[in-house]
Amino acid sequence: MFKAFTTVSLALIILLVGCSDQKRIQQLEEKHTQLETEYQLLLDKAETNNRFIEEYTGTLSEVYSSLEKIRVREGYLVKASRDVETNGNASLQSRKQMLSDINSIDDDLKKSKRKLASLREKLKSSELKTSSLTAVVDSLTKSFETKEAEVQTLRIELGLLDEQIAKVESELLLKDQEIVDQRRILETTYYVIGTTKELKEKGIIEEKGGFLGINKTKKLASSFNRDHFIPMDIGKTTIPILQNVKKVNIISPHNPASYSLNPTSDSETTLEITNSDEFWKIKYLVIEAKG
Repeated sequence: MFKAFTTVSLALIILLVGCSDQKRIQQLEEKHTQLETEYQLLLDKAETNNRFIEEYTGTLSEVYSSLEKIRVREGYLVKASRDVETNGNASLQSRKQMLSDINSIDDDLKKSKRKLASLREKLKSSELKTSSLTAVVDSLTKSFETKEAEVQTLRIELGLLDEQIAKVESELLLKDQEIVDQRRILETTYYVIGTTKELKEKGIIEEKGGFLGINKTKKLASSFNRDHFIPMDIGKTTIPILQNVKKVNIISPHNPASYSLNPTSDSETTLEITNSDEFWKIKYLVIEAKG
């Protein structure tokens, strides 16, 4: 009887110990699964953080590179602006280049600001959000905002520069035209051919002196109408007198040593200017043709 009881007791003890070990094993397996899950979450979180850090540093690298390019372009613009101020003018091509540089700077600023804004939003939702990282983004954003203001100032200055250049170019055109007009005046002379009667009727010559109409002296009128004269280039050295005349006189006080009258036919005489500088000291030539 006792032996049977002992056998049953041992069986119960073994059964209880087996159940206890099985439960312990199950608990350990559940704990292991939990730890594996937590470990995987940590790995995923670390990977996410690593990707964010890579994106953060990559974006900052791009932004800093863009900022450096902007500074270089600004240097070119400042130099070009100084050259224009020094030389007093600028070609259309250089002004187009300056405007292109300003537009390029503006585009880079906008792109960089968008990248920083996107980075700031991601930083807000990131577990790596720290005051130092945010401070870097904020500092760069302010730098680009300052640059944007500078670009607007450059646009205004370029506009003012264009106005100044347009004014100078207009003044130069006026001066060029004045020079052309003055040269035309200097290089243009005038002559008129007519009989004594025609020249007197036009008020170009007048007769003075003499006695009873004899030996009167013919001379240019003190005030004559220049519309009766024919314009001629000062470089021309011959004037044909196409009238059937017997005699040709030069009434205007031109130096006789500076020209000659050469009959070319019975009905034509040619005035040949042999010394233009001397001859055209008097701009108005009056030729009297006697029939």
